[in-house]
Amino acid sequence: MYIRTKTLWSCAAKAHDGRTSYDVSLVGDDPLTILSVTATLHGASEESAASFFSYVASLCLRDTDPLKPEAWMQENVPTGGQTVTGGTALSVYGTKEVRTLEVLAIGAF
Repeated sequence: MYIRTKTLWSCAAKAHDGRTSYDVSLVGDDPLTILSVTATLHGASEESAASFFSYVASLCLRDTDPLKPEAWMQENVPTGGQTVTGGTALSVYGTKEVRTLEVLAIGAF
């Protein structure tokens, strides 16, 4: 029996303003096979969250043309939302103080 193990990578940083923090976690089989990405912002404005999340999403998606991550994030960060594009599911949710983006490879788990 083969048991598929996952590896978790994470990083965190504080912005120069001292109140905004960024946390990103990746789960994968190896550095070239990433199965999920979770990005969380604490204390960021809607505009900052939309900008950061669109950057993260564009790194995760092979073809960003159908989704247009920047426009999708600007529309969905304020209220939350989810979508599927290709083999990837994206969800954005949270509150004014803490916002999260989850990117999941469909069928990966």
